[in-house]
Formats: sequence, structure tokens, C-alpha cells
Amino acid sequence: MTKLPKWQRTGIGKFLALERTLKEWIFSQRENSRAVTTVMIRLKAKELAKQTNVADFVGGPSWCSRFMR
Repeated sequence: MTKLPKWQRTGIGKFLALERTLKEWIFSQRENSRAVTTVMIRLKAKELAKQTNVADFVGGPSWCSRFMR
């Protein structure tokens, strides 16, 4: 299988359940008028990955950038 060009990629994430939970957390923080920074998002994502035993999650700056799109 060959790698697809960037314009043909589907954008389906590898960690859908984690990202869905993280999205709900972000919305709840914003509903309570709390600021949410990218550092907070990365830390919470790593915490959620540990809680759900996701071993290959890194949660770096580039992941956060893609998540926030």
C-alpha cells in the first residue's frame, strides 16, 4: 500500500475515543469560563491516554495542532 498524497488523506484520527473525551472536557472547561491552553490540552490528553491504557500516544505539539483544526 502506498502512502496517499496529503490532499487525499481522510483525516480520521488514530485515537478517536480519547479525542472525543478530550473534546468534551474542553467544552466543559469553556462552559465554565475557564481558559484552555494548548499545554493544558496536551497534559489532559496524556492523562486520558494513561487512564485508558493507550500505549502509543505521544501528544506532542504537532498532534495538538492537528487536533485543534
